[in-house]
Amino acid sequence: MKEKGADIVQRALLNWTKAETATQRSRMDYVNDMEFKLGKQWPDSIMRERMAEQRPCLTINKFPQYVHQITNEARQNKPRLRVFPVDDQGDAETAKILEGMIRHTEEKSGASAAYDTAINCAVSGGFGYYRVITQFEDPMSFNQEIRIKRVIDPLSVYLDPTHTEPDYSDIQWGMVVEDVNLDLFKAEHPESIVATKNMTAQEITSFNQISLGSYTNVWVNANNIRVAEYFEKTYEKATIVMIDSGEVMLEKQAPEGSVIIGKRKTYLPTIKWYKMSSVEVLEETEWLGIYIPIIPVLGDETFFNGEYITESLIRHSKDSQRMYNYWASAETETIALSPKSPFVAAEGQIAGHEAEWRNANTVSYGVLQYTPVSLGGSLVPPPAKNNYEPPVAAITNARMQAAEDIKSTTGIYDAALGARSNEQTGVAINARKTQIQTSNYHFIDNFARSLKLLGLILLDLMPKIYNAKQVARIIGEDSNEQKVVKINEMFSVNGKSVTYNLTQGLYDCIVTTGPGYASRRQEAVQNMLELTRAWPDLLRIAGHLFIGKMDWDGAQEVAEQLKKALPPELAESGESPIPPELKAQMQQMQQYVQQLQQELMATMQKLDSKSEELESKERIEFAKIYAQLAIADNNAGSKETIEALKAGMMMANQRLQMLDMDEPVGEPGETVPPPPAAGPGAGSGAAQNEPQPVGGQPLAQPTE
Repeated sequence: MKEKGADIVQRALLNWTKAETATQRSRMDYVNDMEFKLGKQWPDSIMRERMAEQRPCLTINKFPQYVHQITNEARQNKPRLRVFPVDDQGDAETAKILEGMIRHTEEKSGASAAYDTAINCAVSGGFGYYRVITQFEDPMSFNQEIRIKRVIDPLSVYLDPTHTEPDYSDIQWGMVVEDVNLDLFKAEHPESIVATKNMTAQEITSFNQISLGSYTNVWVNANNIRVAEYFEKTYEKATIVMIDSGEVMLEKQAPEGSVIIGKRKTYLPTIKWYKMSSVEVLEETEWLGIYIPIIPVLGDETFFNGEYITESLIRHSKDSQRMYNYWASAETETIALSPKSPFVAAEGQIAGHEAEWRNANTVSYGVLQYTPVSLGGSLVPPPAKNNYEPPVAAITNARMQAAEDIKSTTGIYDAALGARSNEQTGVAINARKTQIQTSNYHFIDNFARSLKLLGLILLDLMPKIYNAKQVARIIGEDSNEQKVVKINEMFSVNGKSVTYNLTQGLYDCIVTTGPGYASRRQEAVQNMLELTRAWPDLLRIAGHLFIGKMDWDGAQEVAEQLKKALPPELAESGESPIPPELKAQMQQMQQYVQQLQQELMATMQKLDSKSEELESKERIEFAKIYAQLAIADNNAGSKETIEALKAGMMMANQRLQMLDMDEPVGEPGETVPPPPAAGPGAGSGAAQNEPQPVGGQPLAQPTE
């Protein structure tokens, strides 16, 4: 082993031995639980005896539906990652981009299969895993991308047993193994020692005897050799400094002349990746992240007597399931396969008719003959059956009790399985379902914990993988919401400069649980429909929003058409619709404003042409007052009308400044017509031809 990486192989095999020893009990329990779930529920010795006696040995497997109750709940209500900035260099918009890139990574990786496999293994056997890898986009590309992959066999994963964090984020090494055909291994790795020396299984075994001892046959046998991906975290001692700008960096990277305000020693983590056999290192490289990218999903975890013990949903229900199978078999045997009741006959009564009586329980005879026999001078009664009533009711009760024991040990009752139970009202049924979810919530919570670690791994990798100017695809909560954005460069959106720089700023993530986007959208549509029954006008106002969330073909097109048909005030500003009576008053006020504008224009034409005497300032002042009153009463009107009034008033003010005469020139008794009544209370209180207050302040009185 001195040729290639001998020290690495020795250290990896030593760590593997530690993990194998520490998790041996959990691994054996995992195998037993999975076999039990798949239907191997009778002990081998008892099954052999019953089969030899041709007695029924039934398996009524109730565990798959209990397991699916948990795993399907997780599929419907998958936890979701939310990204947010944690320093002043990060920003909320870039956090949204990262969140969308995570969804894209999940979608392109088929991550849902990885999640489902891991949680199914955790519920059925006690633990499961999924992992993160990096790969090139295609064979002719240098660009890498991140992918989430499932681990089909959890028994192929070995992790550092000295961890303390519940999500295993602090493990120092991890290993994923695969058994490869020996001839195929030599073809795939022609430069390996095993291939160049054409080593046999016996030679490899003797090669590993010292390092693996009794475990040697696990790593190599006559047909297979084990290949492992081995991650190992190492630390490099370094000095970091903080300069006067607040930036932290390695001491050797500090700009010349910068003022150092802090300095300390630290250890920087580095993760090495090796592909190896028990003989040599085949490949090696450096993993870009700071976390070992193997993510566990656990069942109920307990640390006891120096080892971590993980339990599945069915771990403590197996005895109840065995009893159920036994009583079901006994019930079947008693009712259907028990011996027929025998006939009782006196000696000599069936002489000459032995064959008929021997088959009387299986053949239907029209007549059964017997020989009368007397005893002590008295005639013995004819042969008769010895009737026996089997205890079917007692066996059935025992089977039903075994079924109840399964429910109580799994925490899943009839209400959760859709069966009719003692609960009669919807409130009672929902309350029982909530209790069931609470009793098994640790499975969903442990999956959410694993998803938190996944988010940290992805946020750590993305700035290192996607660190150049490029285009990234992001996906919204609704998979239909997809777009492509530029990252790590400045670009313009609607005249505004935007930059989504993934290499700057720190980001963290949280995990939210609850119904998936599709379920929440359906719930929203249902609630909207309920609202429209109470307020029918809501469908006219927000119908495009309702239909836009529906899933039938053409829903989006119909929603767009409804949006175009909205009233202008809703389509432009989203304000509530104007009542018809107020709209009529607005139109009346607009007509009066137009009348004032026409009078002002006529007055200005008279001034310009010098064709008539100037009218008094007093009349123009009244016109100004009435225009202000029109603006005040027309506040609920359109913006265009108000702007027109302001323009007209500006023109009137300009004309007033040009006037230099104080005496009125109008005919005596000439008055300006009052504005039409508008708004609540019009026509009452002060006279309509008197100026009214605007905005709570009295209007200026006309000059004498």
